[in-house]
Amino acid sequence: LSDSREMTTSVRGLNRYFTLIADTIPPKISAISPANAVTIRNRRPRIQARIIDKLSGIRGDAPDLKLFLDNQFVIGEFDPEIKRFFFVPKQPLAQGRHIIHFQATDRCGNITENISEFTIL
Repeated sequence: LSDSREMTTSVRGLNRYFTLIADTIPPKISAISPANAVTIRNRRPRIQARIIDKLSGIRGDAPDLKLFLDNQFVIGEFDPEIKRFFFVPKQPLAQGRHIIHFQATDRCGNITENISEFTIL
């Protein structure tokens, strides 16, 4: 096992080589919208984030992807083609400050979180 966490071995009878890579890197959450610390007027904003995992991947469903709006779990949708996890509130949100909390878990159990807040006028 080298410092890069890669191991190469051969399998008897197949005469081929395989590389095993340990996935210890959590997914990345970026491009959150509404962006942190912004003020908006839309009371039903599309809440979204780009979620990428380059190794084991993400299944794209609960419990791998979670979204909390003002500390309440909400069910979002994941589009695997564009790697976007999104939610649009059915009812208008109240004016004032709101907190969005994204959590993503890859297929190896690596977890990452991103918390952002926005204000509605």
